[in-house]
Amino acid sequence: MPFDIAAHLQRKTYDFLYVQPNGKQLKNITQWIDEAGIKPTIDSTFAFWQVNEAIAKIAKGKAQGKILLIIQE
Repeated sequence: MPFDIAAHLQRKTYDFLYVQPNGKQLKNITQWIDEAGIKPTIDSTFAFWQVNEAIAKIAKGKAQGKILLIIQE
């Protein structure tokens, strides 16, 4: 699996989490993330009017974290 190779080369691990779209599971997952102290890595943020720039950055595949699109300030 290509994810396994990429993770191994970067000395990282990952897990898949499969859920159903319901409030109870979302609440449980939120609690688990809070308790585990999991924080996403944010690469950059873009205003809504910069959506094309955000998409271009994602397309390059060079982001080192999440790309955020700010809808309203």
